Amino acid sequence: MKDTVAHVEGKDTIKNRAYGHSRTPDGWKRNDQSATSAVLGDGGIYSSITDLAKWVRALDQCTLLDCQTLTQSWTSARLNDSTPTNYGFGWRRETRDGQRVISHTGETRGFRNALLRYPDKKLVVILLTNRNEGTPATEAAKIAKEIGGL
Repeated sequence: MKDTVAHVEGKDTIKNRAYGHSRTPDGWKRNDQSATSAVLGDGGIYSSITDLAKWVRALDQCTLLDCQTLTQSWTSARLNDSTPTNYGFGWRRETRDGQRVISHTGETRGFRNALLRYPDKKLVVILLTNRNEGTPATEAAKIAKEIGGL
């Protein structure tokens, strides 16, 4: 991965990066993420779609995490009262159109993004936007349905 960085403002630069935008009554305004959403591990990771595809491939091949740990991260957690959730270690689990979906979404000022994994179909859809509106998870699911035959 050559285009991914844990960005620290003032310490590094990001070549060819996208900036966030928000719609205003006067048109689009550059509105990058806030200092609190740029915390490393939350919103401070900048990557390209090519590197994200490499990352997903490495997850599928269990080269970043061993398969047992990865499976655990995709397993639904339980609350303290034993109520099951649809959330693992950073990944949401659900069923859409009869298919298992493991996903992660994120948004901050000026950005909304989604990564949807259909493990049984070996299909991943990643949708990155640099605007503060829209429904990338919904759009990614439509793309998966169209190209994945779901």
